[in-house]
Amino acid sequence: MNHVARSSGALWLPTAFLLTSMIPSLIFMLFATSSMSAGTTLCDLVWIANAVYNSPAGIRLTTREWRQLGVALLILTLLFIHGMVVDLWFGGVNFGRLTGSCVVLLIVVLGAYVIALRLLAVTPKFLASIAHFAFVVLSILGFSAVAGVPSVSSAYGKSVIVFSEPSHFSFIYLPVLIFTVATTTRGRQLLYLGSGLFLAVALQNLTVLVGILGVSCLILRRTQLLLLLGVLVGAVAVLALDLSYYANRLVLSADSDNLSTLVYLQGWQRAWLNISETGGLGVGFQQFGFVGSLGTVLDKIVQMTRGASLNLYDGGSTGSKLIAELGVVGVALIVLYLLLVVRGVRLIRRAQRLPIAQRDLRRIFFYSFIIAYASELLIRGNGYLSPSCTLVLASLIAVQQLGVADRRLPEPAIGPSLASSPSQT
Repeated sequence: MNHVARSSGALWLPTAFLLTSMIPSLIFMLFATSSMSAGTTLCDLVWIANAVYNSPAGIRLTTREWRQLGVALLILTLLFIHGMVVDLWFGGVNFGRLTGSCVVLLIVVLGAYVIALRLLAVTPKFLASIAHFAFVVLSILGFSAVAGVPSVSSAYGKSVIVFSEPSHFSFIYLPVLIFTVATTTRGRQLLYLGSGLFLAVALQNLTVLVGILGVSCLILRRTQLLLLLGVLVGAVAVLALDLSYYANRLVLSADSDNLSTLVYLQGWQRAWLNISETGGLGVGFQQFGFVGSLGTVLDKIVQMTRGASLNLYDGGSTGSKLIAELGVVGVALIVLYLLLVVRGVRLIRRAQRLPIAQRDLRRIFFYSFIIAYASELLIRGNGYLSPSCTLVLASLIAVQQLGVADRRLPEPAIGPSLASSPSQT
């Protein structure tokens, strides 16, 4: 797929990258779809179609790419076989949902691969401009929502223009914030993080606030953190906010009457129940809510909402859904992901000791998306088939490709060349 690299310098790439993050949410709001999978699939198909269009002679896969495609198809086959085993053992598997989700997952993986190649083909400076463009636009959207600009749909009480809720906004905002503050001066870091904290407090959303505080701990030194916390206290005082909103969500108890807390707890309770009753096998890909016990916390939610099973299929967090559906394999995938997060944190922390010109912009960019996905995995999930899932898959593919490029280089060239020299176009 070398044609992707040859046509990668297009000026439309920053806009296309940003729209890939926003269009699924926009479709979700305008058409009241059950999830973001429809919009995500559409965006990924556009990326794939663009790659095909830019290859008039047809797509020619390398031996390595054929092997990778074979692995992807094998994984999808195993997911389907896993569902058949679960159905024979417990029953209740929705094979229509299983089959459709496997097809969509393949599209997402192919779309992520095309995106990864596009981003790897541009220079580090152009890659940085993609992130900075997204950061500026998303910051404008966030502060516009705070200023009272109406969203595209009035059906959502705390929407952020094109995002149905602040947590969905944060999934897209946090990775570009991490990259922006990790590749700028200390003064601007404090400015961007301070504005981010103000935005989080003004939007009154715990997921956004935890994300901004996490980014601050990742980037800043101890004294700078204290200064930033002073900004947070000042923002709370200026906005005269009721801190009970956050206090209620921090009390993780099944006795809570806070729906957000209960939604979070029911996902992890069901994950434990499902992995226990299946002996570690899991209930099957995309079968969360169809197979296995639903738990007492969900019963309480149904009672409080007079029949609404909130977050029945996504569990409130992607991590709980992954564990419930894939069992011990899901646990292993989370552990492997967290090891990558640790690697990314170390990379970005070490980069802060280097001059900006010497920082590895490519790896910081891709690890920013990998690190930011932790909030979706562990705090507030949006399902597998979401725009952030596409972008984190693209980042995982890109990091792997960079590792392959390192191994192919002569020993003295490893490191500085990837960090500073533009790629071939």
